[in-house]
Amino acid sequence: MQQGYQVKTTLRSLTRKDGIIKALTEAGIIDFSNLSYIEADLTSDNNWEEAVACCDYVLHVASPFPAQDPKDENELIIPARDGALRVYLAEL
Repeated sequence: MQQGYQVKTTLRSLTRKDGIIKALTEAGIIDFSNLSYIEADLTSDNNWEEAVACCDYVLHVASPFPAQDPKDENELIIPARDGALRVYLAEL
């Protein structure tokens, strides 16, 4: 972003945008002109095609992370797998 790249980021809710900007500002980022936001949730197919449109690279770094261990490991595995597949398939 600061090196001239256009960066899109996804948020489950755009209401979190101000918090992201605050965190980036505290980390030393001052120019947000190359940053855009798309509302997309890994548990839904909505907006993923828009999120990856015209992208040369995709960095998928999100995964469910609950406060305590689930009783069944599939509560983590299935949403993580399905979310990664949504992002990957939207690129195709």
